[in-house]
Amino acid sequence: GVLTGTPTVVGKYIFVIGATDTEMSGNRQYTVEVVRGPARLYVNQNASGENNGNDWANAFTDLQPAMAQTSAGDEVWVAKGNYSPGALATSWFAIKEGVKMYGGFAGTETELTARDTLLIRTQNETILDGSKGVGSYHVVYNADSKVTNATVLDGFSIQGGKAASTYDSYTTLNANYFGGGIYNSGGAMVFSNLWIKNNVASYGGGLYHSGAATYSNIRFSTNIAKGKTARGAALYNATGLKLVDGLFENNSINESTSYPGIAAAVYSAADGELTNTEFIGNSVTNGQAGSTYATGVFKLNKALFQKNKATSGGAVALGAGTVTLADVFFVDNSASTTAGAIYNAGATLTINKARFTGNTSVQHGGALWTTGTVKISNALFSKNR
Repeated sequence: GVLTGTPTVVGKYIFVIGATDTEMSGNRQYTVEVVRGPARLYVNQNASGENNGNDWANAFTDLQPAMAQTSAGDEVWVAKGNYSPGALATSWFAIKEGVKMYGGFAGTETELTARDTLLIRTQNETILDGSKGVGSYHVVYNADSKVTNATVLDGFSIQGGKAASTYDSYTTLNANYFGGGIYNSGGAMVFSNLWIKNNVASYGGGLYHSGAATYSNIRFSTNIAKGKTARGAALYNATGLKLVDGLFENNSINESTSYPGIAAAVYSAADGELTNTEFIGNSVTNGQAGSTYATGVFKLNKALFQKNKATSGGAVALGAGTVTLADVFFVDNSASTTAGAIYNAGATLTINKARFTGNTSVQHGGALWTTGTVKISNALFSKNR
């Protein structure tokens, strides 16, 4: 005979096999011990086999049951499709230590290197979607400060998260108001090859970050921050942000003058470093920093700011701290009052190798307005007004 099935509980399984030929009979007892070891589980919403996750043909059709079976050292491969964490506000995909989650598969690959990363945002897009039911506070959630860089989220689109917002002056904001797409508070996990889009929150519509996690090749599109203190429509950095290869496009804060917002792309409340990033078409209707607001020790290396707009600081607004901008381009950004490109309200700002072209403000500082200390070298200012 053949035993089939996938034991899901670690431990010992005892079974007895008996046989008879009408004259003689006998039986034997067997013990099978299930131990935890590294595994790869497959998820494909169109799979029609046994749905036990053993391979593509028998893949789970839902990501949540697959994640429930994982432990440190496991991988989860997810084929193209749309996957929901559930229909409740508290439904989300919870990060687990040491588990590597990979999306963007066609559903035939046998090696990770066979996944075509050029197709993860087109024909092999794997979407984690929080819009089902009332909308999830967060699509992806981690509050474990002990999560290590053995934990990976790679190759997914994150959309439809709907964290809470309020205009009530008596309400104290908590985690449910932060990180509509991804809430990551602590730990050092690795995020890569993600498209974070169409999420909403008070702080960090796309992503709320705190800790030592690293981010690479992340695209933020059409995320929104809203409410009485809207901050960072795409990303809110509480501390320790490190991002390489990022695109922030068409993120926005659209509030009245009674509730001015800050930073349609990145709000950095503490130390952070971004390398090779583009900020295009982000906007704050009433407030500061069309793309980026920064305090603390903040470094920006190789960046393009283009067609961002706000009331003041069309592209960037700075508070207190030490800010370094190197190899940066500011093109066609605008402010309806002050500082078409950079509004500096007290930071020690160093700019090296920069170009300011075609930035505009209605009142002061077509390119730059500052009350802080500024050191500029190797810079070109052209056609700002």
